[in-house]
Amino acid sequence: MALSKDEIRYAKAWKHHVSTKGHFLPKTITSQTLGNLTPHDTGFIMSINGVDIGKEAAHVSANELILELSHFIDEDVITRVEDKMRGFEDFSANKETSLINQEIEEQLWRRSGQMTEEDMGHFKEMYMTMRNKSYQDRLWWGLDMKSLDGFMEKANDYDSRLTLLKLWYKRKENEHAMRKTPPYENFAKADDEYFGWTQELYREQGKPVVERMTETEWDKIQAS
Repeated sequence: MALSKDEIRYAKAWKHHVSTKGHFLPKTITSQTLGNLTPHDTGFIMSINGVDIGKEAAHVSANELILELSHFIDEDVITRVEDKMRGFEDFSANKETSLINQEIEEQLWRRSGQMTEEDMGHFKEMYMTMRNKSYQDRLWWGLDMKSLDGFMEKANDYDSRLTLLKLWYKRKENEHAMRKTPPYENFAKADDEYFGWTQELYREQGKPVVERMTETEWDKIQAS
């Protein structure tokens, strides 16, 4: 199976890294054991908190021992840090600052998930697939792209932005399949403009109904 462009690029980058900076494995495999280490190295290992190695472990491979101790050291450091921090759990003298910091962290986390201009450009490219080919589709194309720009700008403030974008794609696919005529009159609008026009139309049509139901003039209803 042939590699993709991204896989080829990754392989070349990795090869360059290995050739210039070396790799993680030693050039030669060591056969040293714990008994072969110098007193200084042995003393350093024994100084690690919780480590007590007797002479009976002299035959143990030095590589295996260091690998095991690396995990042990990591866990020990984490445990000691947690013990040190545990004393601050009940410290509430400046709780307001802590709450503000949590709020800022949450806002930054949410903002980090927002679509960038580059992301929006990729979504536009996806929407362009098999579009803008026929004469009628080209007449609608500018309105559709304007609608997509407006929708992404509004949806970007929601955590469910990708789900909303998928639903928008699906709606536009259905709308595109049902189009039989070019855009004309009040239908020659982007989504935001069209929805604003229909809302204003419904509002005007609904005023007499509300006035009859409440037996109150519309201006007085607005003022109340």
